[in-house]
Amino acid sequence: MRRVEKIVEIILSEILSPERVEITEKKIMSILLQQGYKVEEINEALHLIFAKLKNHQHQIPHSKDKPIRVFTPIERYKMSLEAQRLLLQLYYSNAITLLQLEEILSHIESTNEIIVDKDVLINIINDIMGLNNSRLNKSSIIN
Repeated sequence: MRRVEKIVEIILSEILSPERVEITEKKIMSILLQQGYKVEEINEALHLIFAKLKNHQHQIPHSKDKPIRVFTPIERYKMSLEAQRLLLQLYYSNAITLLQLEEILSHIESTNEIIVDKDVLINIINDIMGLNNSRLNKSSIIN
C-alpha cells in the first residue's frame, strides 16, 4: 500500500506543478513506469484519486451571489481536500467574508505546516478571526 500512496503523491505533484502546462494520463504512466512502478499499482492509485474526488465533488456549496473562488495550485497542494471543502463551506455559507477567506489563504501559504488539514485550518481561522470564548471548534463544523 505504501507504494500506491507514493504513486498518489507523485501524480498529485505532477498535476499541481506550476511548470506543467499540460499533463496527460499517458505522460503520468510513462513517468511512473520509468520509476519502476507496475501498471496495477498505478491504476490503483488513479482509482483512489478519482474515487476521492468524486465523493467530494457534490459537497461544496455554490452561491449565485458570490464569485466562485478557485484555489491556486499552491493552495490546493498545501490543504487537504477536507480543509478545502470546509473553507469553501464557511465562505459560501457567509460564515466568513471574501476578505477573511483571502487572509486565511495567505496565512496557509506562509505556514510551516506541510499539509493543512481540517484541525490546523480551524486553529488558523481562530487565530486570524480572534475568536475567544466562541471559538470555532470541530463540533460546530458540519461534516
